[in-house]
Amino acid sequence: MSLATYDHSFQNKKNIANFKLRAENIIPLIAGLNSTADILEVLLNKLVNNELSNMILNYSKEEKLPADYIELAQEKNCLKIGIKNILIKEAKIKITNDLENKINNIVNKVYTNSNLDVVYIRVNKIQKFIHETVEQTLGTHKHWDLDSTVMQNHLSLFRLHLNIYDLKSINLFSKLSIFNKYINQDYLKKTDIYEYMHNRPLDEQVTKPLMHYGTSTTKEIIDELVTINLTIPVNEYKRMVIDYFPGSDSLYNDSNQYTKSNSSTIYNTENIQRETMPVISIIVSIIVLAFIISIVS
Repeated sequence: MSLATYDHSFQNKKNIANFKLRAENIIPLIAGLNSTADILEVLLNKLVNNELSNMILNYSKEEKLPADYIELAQEKNCLKIGIKNILIKEAKIKITNDLENKINNIVNKVYTNSNLDVVYIRVNKIQKFIHETVEQTLGTHKHWDLDSTVMQNHLSLFRLHLNIYDLKSINLFSKLSIFNKYINQDYLKKTDIYEYMHNRPLDEQVTKPLMHYGTSTTKEIIDELVTINLTIPVNEYKRMVIDYFPGSDSLYNDSNQYTKSNSSTIYNTENIQRETMPVISIIVSIIVLAFIISIVS
């Protein structure tokens, strides 16, 4: 997965200087973790939470999303509220018990996302549901009477909401699988996108995850983190991920080793046990010797 089109050398010194998450802030977060997957998940969540507001703002500016839509995108029931807004206010359709159940079903399918589709595909399903509901209730082609600006704003709203949901609510490996599909051309070309994109092919420029709207430093760090092999030893992994955060150079001394204070914080319990083994062996030896002396005497 690549979120950026810049080189990976931290050349923008101003952005790095202003970046809130430093290497020294990362060490306490991962010190007690003994799984590389857990470490990656914690770091991704931290990076996202650190900049989620900025991502939402940048997305909303590009999409020209009204302020009230931005607030609604962060509400738990956003999809239901948005779908009903269109059906009730725009199409003048009464929400019956049967229609309420259908709305619940489409919303649940979109959240469950069993195929791990990108948000564009899932929002396409919502759009198709709205159009079919309007046609079934009001007549053929009546969905064309819906206000295009209102419809576009709602589709953008749904994409933003599902982007936020994916970042905050699904597990690590589902998250990575979805992110990788944003740049999988075979996946995007094979996708049936209904009329949502107005016959425009889905591609990497059209389908952008919310993390694309973060700062270049955040995108660069995420790009690097997700490429590290999760099967390497956990302490080696910890040192590698720390190196990707600004300020890591100051954690090293002249011999290119972590200073004692920093090094001790990233060891896991396995290291502590290894370091205490000689002490334990000495104590055991003393006890055995005392026992032998007591027997002899």
